[in-house]
Amino acid sequence: LQVEEYLFVTADEYSIVKLTEKGAAFLEAPEPIEMKMAKEREKQAAGSSKKSRRGAKLPAGAAEFTEKEETLFEALRALRREIASEEKVPPYIVFSDKTLTHMCILKPVTEAEMLEVSGVGAYKFEKYGERFLECVRKFLES
Repeated sequence: LQVEEYLFVTADEYSIVKLTEKGAAFLEAPEPIEMKMAKEREKQAAGSSKKSRRGAKLPAGAAEFTEKEETLFEALRALRREIASEEKVPPYIVFSDKTLTHMCILKPVTEAEMLEVSGVGAYKFEKYGERFLECVRKFLES
């Protein structure tokens, strides 16, 4: 609609979508508008190494995960989702997939080891660290 000049987007600090004269005329006397739609990307082939059994896409670098590490990754994701739900924030605010992947590789069980994980600083450790350490410990005991 913007390309066909029915709408205009301002270049201010906060962009605003505005109706143009052509757009206003269309609202008064509607007529069919034809637009081309973008093609959807092909779905990744079934059984790909970057997908887990449940269909969730694993992050880049997780293709080398063993089945046990994939289980740990899924457990960490579930914990992250639970915490995000409690705090009413998106899961990536708690920890990114990259951070969870690094946890799966390092398998930290102490505060010092957890602080070595990419994306875990003192603040995030204080806020979430013990719960994630407990998850890793339970995994290692099983």
